[in-house]
Order: sequence, then structure tokens, then C-alpha cells
Amino acid sequence: MLLRMLLVLLLPLTLLCASDPADAARRVKLNNLYDQPIPATNGQAPTVAAIDDAMRRALAEHEWTIKAAEPGRIHAALVVRTKHFVEVEIRFDASKYSIVYLSSVNLNYRLDSKGERIHPNYHKWVRWLADSFLANLAKA
Repeated sequence: MLLRMLLVLLLPLTLLCASDPADAARRVKLNNLYDQPIPATNGQAPTVAAIDDAMRRALAEHEWTIKAAEPGRIHAALVVRTKHFVEVEIRFDASKYSIVYLSSVNLNYRLDSKGERIHPNYHKWVRWLADSFLANLAKA
């Protein structure tokens, strides 16, 4: 009886203090895309204007919203199923581009002893964006 009473009293406290193991299992190391090379098309380096256009089209194709933009920099956000939110900064010049994590909601982002960690879908969404950007650039 005493053991049962202790379980009833301590179990809720234990659950409150413990992190959700399923939550932790859905986190991977956050990898930003830094200084990714921009390939030449038809033997020529694309212009910064062509790079900007290809990135804006890729953002639109995947329903990202441009929150702010200036030459060589785009601040973009994505909302997925009205429950997941992520913001990134995209920087580019004539030879390289970067997509860097800024913030998120409901993507299990954590900074812990293993470094920055996030839900694996973040990488999927960023990879789709990068792949579409490069495909758009190849068509230009």
C-alpha cells in the first residue's frame, strides 16, 4: 500500500522532470549549409541577379515566405501544417550560397552537450529548397 501511494505521488513529478525520450529521438545534429558552390551554367558563372531570381523561385515553389531581402541576402520563413515554423537566412554571391538556421517552433530545437539539434524534417525542407534553387539556376 505504501509503495502504491509513493508511486502515485512520485510518478507525476518524475514525468514532469524527465524529458520526453521520443522527443530526443527525433533530433539530429543541425547542419547549416555554408559556402556551397554555385556551379557555372553553359560554361559561365551566373550573375547575382540570376542567383537571386532562382532562389526566389525555389522559395515560392516550396511555399517559403520572404520576410526581408537585400542584395545577396534573403530572410525566409516556412510554416508547415500550421504547426511547424522555421526561419533561415540565405546569403549568396556569384560563387557560393549559404542557408543558415535562425529559429523555429515545434521542431524540437535544442542546444545541448552534443551541440545544436533539431527535428530531421528541417534538413529535408532545406535540402528541397537547395535542390530546387540549383535546378532553377541550371534552367536560367
